[in-house]
Amino acid sequence: LAMDEQGEAFKRLFCALAADLTHDTETTFTVADCREKAEELNLWETLVSGGKDELKTFGARLKKYRGRQWVDEHGRRFEFGRRETSRGSVYPVRVFATVET
Repeated sequence: LAMDEQGEAFKRLFCALAADLTHDTETTFTVADCREKAEELNLWETLVSGGKDELKTFGARLKKYRGRQWVDEHGRRFEFGRRETSRGSVYPVRVFATVET
C-alpha cells in the first residue's frame, strides 16, 4: 500500500512538472526544482518516507522513473528522464506533440 501511495505521489509530481510545458517541448529540472514542486504540492514527506537521508532517498527514487512515460489529466503524453551533467543529475521532462485525429 505504501508503494502505491508513493507511486501516485511521484505521478502527481511529474504531472505538475509537465503542466506548464507546451506540446512538443522539453524542459530540464534540477533535484532542487523537483523538491520545491514536491513541497509545494505537500508530497515531500510521502516521496522520501523511510529514507535516512532525504535528498539521497529522493534522488534514488527519481532514478527509478527515468524514461517512463505518463499521461496527464489533459491527455498529454510526456516522459520523465534523467541526464548527468558536470554539476550532477538533471531531469528533463518532454511533452510529446499530440497527434490530431
